[in-house]
Amino acid sequence: QFASAGEKVILIQDSLNPLDADGIAVASGIIVLKDGFNSYASVIARNKAIPCIIGAKRVIINEANHSVKLGGLNYKEGDKITIDAENGKIYGEELPLALPMLNGELGTVVGWAKKLQKVEVYADADTPQKVQRAYELGAKGIGLVRTEFLFCQEDRQKALRKFFLAPNQKVKDTALREILKYQTADIARLFEQNGSKEITVRLIDATLNEILPSTQNELRILAREMGVDYTEVKEIYNELKQSNPILGIRGCRMLIMQPELVDVQVKAIFNAVFETKKKFGVVPQLRILVPMVSVLPEYEILSRKIRSIFDEIFFNNKVVFKYEVGCMLETPRACLIADKIAQFADFVCFGTNDLTQLTFGFSSDDCMKFLQDYYDDNLIYSDPFVTMDKNGVYELIELAVNKIRGVKSNLPIWLLGDMDCDANSLKLAMDLGIKKISCVPNKIPSAILAQVQAILENKE
Repeated sequence: QFASAGEKVILIQDSLNPLDADGIAVASGIIVLKDGFNSYASVIARNKAIPCIIGAKRVIINEANHSVKLGGLNYKEGDKITIDAENGKIYGEELPLALPMLNGELGTVVGWAKKLQKVEVYADADTPQKVQRAYELGAKGIGLVRTEFLFCQEDRQKALRKFFLAPNQKVKDTALREILKYQTADIARLFEQNGSKEITVRLIDATLNEILPSTQNELRILAREMGVDYTEVKEIYNELKQSNPILGIRGCRMLIMQPELVDVQVKAIFNAVFETKKKFGVVPQLRILVPMVSVLPEYEILSRKIRSIFDEIFFNNKVVFKYEVGCMLETPRACLIADKIAQFADFVCFGTNDLTQLTFGFSSDDCMKFLQDYYDDNLIYSDPFVTMDKNGVYELIELAVNKIRGVKSNLPIWLLGDMDCDANSLKLAMDLGIKKISCVPNKIPSAILAQVQAILENKE
């Protein structure tokens, strides 16, 4: 309600999970009382560049009264506060804000660092504003567009939910037309802001728990809007529910099970290219990324489908442009068969968040509950989601890189995830010859400085 009226809102909750997507989509800031650095709230905040205070103290939420007690003082919905996420401070009034700029002494130091950097820094972005911000801070290009984030607005989210919950083909086709319209428009705006520079668009990698309605009331409203019986929708909903969504229907598995979703996403991407070319005379250097691959046929099926859709659209539009299709290596098995994947891929990207989670068997949402005990007992010495684990995750990446180089010595290899500003992780990446990373726009200066720090420490 406040966001739709143009107000900036701060979301305050005990903890966040994928069912809070509506609130996250409109939040300008987040305060969570629980969770840790690797939690869902923290990862989403970093990816969407939202200021976020994790593990806030002296905060009591009263949901019944729609109020919160901050440091002993009561505030109700609509009251003004300000947060300083860098220092973990909450102010009980509205303070003037300034957008950080790359100037002054910081600009000078980053300028020096750029002369020494060996790894090109790209940006994660899913809005034109983030694309603009990325280039202001020195991004080489856009290294990751998470298309699942393009469904955060209510109308786009509803269209996706209708697609999955449609009880008949007529309703599903209507949802697909809506998705095509929304995705084409959103991606075209990104391409317009990006111009002719490089941009990588990843196909949807959301869990069904993140997509489906979270309450029975939402489900009833959706059934009414689709003009179908609630019991039919409820039955489909129950069939789609998953007990372990991170390892369930997501990424390439979702796309293979729902081929119409691949069609509509890829058509939207290519249609956006043609629209940008027609309106502005520019064509982006496009890459399309396939997520969460574990077995070679998953990638073969989807890469062939992407190329066949392009051939069809090209025939109708007669516009020539180059594009590449690549694969995410974010499961241990994908790393073990990296040489086989490389034979069919134009580029590959290591996804360190999921790869770390699956290698350790640690939940990124829950591991902070026991990691401190592990630190205290010297069982582990650093957060593996922040600093690359040299004896496990690194060895998997090293094995994969060597396999790739054995079949395609010049295949572009990327590093994606939350290790992009850690000097130790970047040193390991540089040791393997990885030359491209991508991070959220505001972390670009840190990513440049971190790799130069690693270079200088290596010389000592």
